[in-house]
Amino acid sequence: MRKIRIPLILGALLCCLFALAACGGTRLSTPIGLNVNPDTLVISWYEVDEADRYIVDVNGVETTVRDSEYDLARLEPGEYRIRVRALDLDGLYAESSWSETTDFTRATESGLSYRLIDSNSAYEVVGIGTASGDVVVESEYRGKPVTSIAEGAFYGARRLTSITIPDSVTSIGAEAFQSCSALTSVTLPSGLTSIGDNMFAYCRALTQITIPDGVTSIGERAFFNCEDLQSITIPDSVTSIGEYAFSGCSSLSEATIGVGLSVLGQYVFSGCTSLTDIVFLEEIDGTGLYGIDQYAFYGCTALRQIDFPSTLQIIGAYAFADCSALESIALPDSVMTVDTCAFYNCSALASVDFGAGISMLGSFVLYGTPIWDNTPEGQVVYADNWAIGYRYIYNEDGTVVLPDTLVFEESTVGIAAQLFQNWTTLQNVTIPRQMRYIGPYAFAGCSALNIVQFAEGATLRSVGEHAFYNCVLLSYFDWSAATPVESIGNYAFYGCTRLRTITIPDSVTSIGTYAFRRTGLGTDSSGTEIAGAIYAGNWLVGFNGSPTSVTIADGTVGISDYAFYNCTSLTSVSIPDSVKTIGRAAFYGCEGLMQVRLPAGLTMIDEYTFYGCASLASIEIPDSVTSIGRSAFYQCAAMTSVKLSANLRLLGDYAFYGCVSLGAIEVPDATLSIGAYAFSGCSMLASAELGSGLLQIGDRAFRNCAALTSLTLGNSLVYIGERAFYGCAALPEVVIPDSVVMIGNFAFYNCLALEKLTLGNGLTTIGSQAFAGCAALTHLVIPDSVTMIGTQAFRGCAALTDVVLSGNVANIGNHAFYGCNALTIYSEASGAPAGWNVYWNSAYRPVLWGCTISEDGYVVSYTKGRITNQDERKPLSAPSRDGYTFAGWTTTEGGTTAEYSAEELVNVPDGTTVYAVWVEAPAV
Repeated sequence: MRKIRIPLILGALLCCLFALAACGGTRLSTPIGLNVNPDTLVISWYEVDEADRYIVDVNGVETTVRDSEYDLARLEPGEYRIRVRALDLDGLYAESSWSETTDFTRATESGLSYRLIDSNSAYEVVGIGTASGDVVVESEYRGKPVTSIAEGAFYGARRLTSITIPDSVTSIGAEAFQSCSALTSVTLPSGLTSIGDNMFAYCRALTQITIPDGVTSIGERAFFNCEDLQSITIPDSVTSIGEYAFSGCSSLSEATIGVGLSVLGQYVFSGCTSLTDIVFLEEIDGTGLYGIDQYAFYGCTALRQIDFPSTLQIIGAYAFADCSALESIALPDSVMTVDTCAFYNCSALASVDFGAGISMLGSFVLYGTPIWDNTPEGQVVYADNWAIGYRYIYNEDGTVVLPDTLVFEESTVGIAAQLFQNWTTLQNVTIPRQMRYIGPYAFAGCSALNIVQFAEGATLRSVGEHAFYNCVLLSYFDWSAATPVESIGNYAFYGCTRLRTITIPDSVTSIGTYAFRRTGLGTDSSGTEIAGAIYAGNWLVGFNGSPTSVTIADGTVGISDYAFYNCTSLTSVSIPDSVKTIGRAAFYGCEGLMQVRLPAGLTMIDEYTFYGCASLASIEIPDSVTSIGRSAFYQCAAMTSVKLSANLRLLGDYAFYGCVSLGAIEVPDATLSIGAYAFSGCSMLASAELGSGLLQIGDRAFRNCAALTSLTLGNSLVYIGERAFYGCAALPEVVIPDSVVMIGNFAFYNCLALEKLTLGNGLTTIGSQAFAGCAALTHLVIPDSVTMIGTQAFRGCAALTDVVLSGNVANIGNHAFYGCNALTIYSEASGAPAGWNVYWNSAYRPVLWGCTISEDGYVVSYTKGRITNQDERKPLSAPSRDGYTFAGWTTTEGGTTAEYSAEELVNVPDGTTVYAVWVEAPAV
């Protein structure tokens, strides 16, 4: 019996204890740490041991929740007081006391969907969410700026009728509003720089939109099929418009094009059937539209007239085709080219003035116009003294009747492209005195053509490419009297196998690629090839065989384009001083060419002239040369020395790219520009002295010149391009002259040996990652002129101990000094301005705010106040000054005895002014 009674008594005692606990004997801990996440609007608190549930009291309304958090996003806008207590559902513990009350304001929100971007520092709109109707995007959402609208964010949002986008937004993604069929109006932010592809495509109800002045580009199909859009003004800031941008805007009646656009792209206004008024703005200085691309105004059936800008030079194929209301055109004298079918099927076009500058008309330019249709059959169609077509006579079997002789009207000034191509009956042509231009393919394939005669005093200026291509019977072509002739196009006489003699007028300055290839000029009377150089008059135009050495004849005035193309056997060439022109790619791929002397009268080295001449050891550019073209000496791998012309003005892109043996370069004072990649990959280049007249260094100009140890920049330099000295790992010192305004992104990236950097007093912008990876850089002064430091500008400068920051720096990008783990920053500003990214100092290096900085950029004094990010793990490092050693800090102005070391500055009483003690360093 006793064995049973003891457990019963213990059980009874335990029950009593539990009952006492439930009655308040042991109370749960009070919840603490209440915190509202500003991004998610979720309030959370620390979990309470033994708690099963929590009661959340929001303005007196209690809600029980399982977890230690509660979503406040469901609340209506207003003011709220929130408290929490803990529960134990098992009844073992009494409920806790109420937590401290937290105040919360639920702001009014649009209902749009957002996501965090830029390391959680800003928001991006990603969808329409619950919003509808007239939507206003917040400039700030949950305490952070709204800076962008995502790609496709409102795609197909049919309940959106208007949208106002705040100026905080600087980026809107492609297709952001595509197919918003009810959208009628849009207010774009002033800081927007681009309108992406398809951004408003198929917004059929959109009636008006103002493009901000800062926009520089409009993407492809940006406003495609906006059927109710009535007018558009393209601001001067816009420099590019993509294909089909306004195509199908059938209600668009007015369009104004700003002066910033150089080329109006393909199909931009095609199918704008209500367009009646197009205005091209232009500046007095000649800034304005350069070209109208193909199909740009195709099918604009209401367009009656066009006032072309005086800057226009090119009108593309079908640009105004099917503009059926267009009655007349008058092109400015600036227009040089009108391409194929440009005004095709303009059924009302009866009057044309091509202007005095026109030099090339494409085929069928005015086909389907009254000018063409009213020309009698069997005659050449003329428009403004140009031969532009031919009205064929057809036999009953459908074949055409073609003449064997052509005599043009005396006033004819040009022949359009392809006009008489493949006329197999044509035998004789007489060129009148006034004719200046024979168009591309004009007589190509005229297999019976034998004689081309010129009237006395002929004024011909150019023969277009393929103009007499494969005229296999052509044997007589005497244009010696046509002294104005300047150019002969590519393949102009290619395949004229009977043409064995020709006189080239002295006025010719260029002969194109293979202009006389496979003609009789390189054969004897039996048709057998003659080994050696081939001449057309006083021009060298090619070669037969595999010559190793060529001596060009005295009196030769020019070498045609591609004359020695891929002549791999050629090792030397002697060029007489009579040669004034060496054509494009004349010695391209002559990989065995070891030596060449350039003539004294040469004025330019054209593109690709010595491209891939891998054995060429040195070159001396005569002082008569003023420009070197793109890739002129590309990958001349054996070249060890170059002497540039003293009068060189322009050095083209890729000019000496990959010249891996080149040891030094001296750019003359006359040179204004060094092109992109000009010396990129010159891996043995140790010294570069850039002249005093140089204005800009192009992108990647000296990229990966890994041996470069000496660099001199002239005092006129304004711009250093992106990646200009990227990877110049041996460069120990750089002095940026005061003339430089901008250093581009990555300009000195990974210059691993760069220990000393002097920035000029005119510098305003340091690009993103401009000096990232310069691991040897020890100290830095940012001059007063600098207003912008880009993202990660000095990232990974591990040896950097001190930076002096001017108070004029308005913008610093994120992670500007990331990885600078020994750095102390001496800032003239009293705190970070609004334009500094929240993560500008993501390495959390110590900053002394409010320093006094001298005019030449060293720290003078500091009043002890705000120091951020300093602790025992991040001691303060000393400031620096060229020519001096920092001895410490003193409280006496002008004092020479230091009272505090750099690290001891933290011990100075707040409000005390201390002065830097500088001791002049001994001369080395």
